[in-house]
Formats: sequence, C-alpha cells, structure tokens
Amino acid sequence: VNWEMNKNSYLHVFVDTTEVCRLEKARAVNKCQQLMFASISHEFRTPLNAFMNSLNIVELIVEEVKTKLKDIFRAQDLISQYYPKLEKMI
Repeated sequence: VNWEMNKNSYLHVFVDTTEVCRLEKARAVNKCQQLMFASISHEFRTPLNAFMNSLNIVELIVEEVKTKLKDIFRAQDLISQYYPKLEKMI
C-alpha cells in the first residue's frame, strides 16, 4: 500500500463466508432433523405405550382367568371323586 500524506486511503478486506454459511445451513438442517425425529419418536411412543399397557391389562386378566379355571377344574375333580359315593348314598 502506498500511503500518501494528503490523500484518503482505503483498506478493503474481503472475507469468504462460504464455509460459515455452509456450517450454519448444516446446523439448521441438523436441528430440523432432531426436532422431526423427536416429534416422530413421540408420535410412535404414545400409541405404543397405550398398546403395551393394554397388553399388560390383558395379561393380568388372562392370569386371573387361568387361576379361576384351575379352581373350577379342581372342583370338577372333587365332584367326580365324590359323586359315585353320593350316588350310592341316595
């Protein structure tokens, strides 16, 4: 630069912002993807949780029915054992 005493001098600085713009765009895309996956994850989890809870309730009911059926079969066995004796008594 040639600085002369009585003339205005200017210094121009040019900065290539291509890389900065690319990084900002990549960050924005990444943030959008995170939000989308969080939303999709929530949308899948909510019905799946309801489904799993329903299955747990069904499982509890099935276990209760199995227990009652065992009691019914035990009672049937007892009746089968004692019916001939009762029949003779009548």
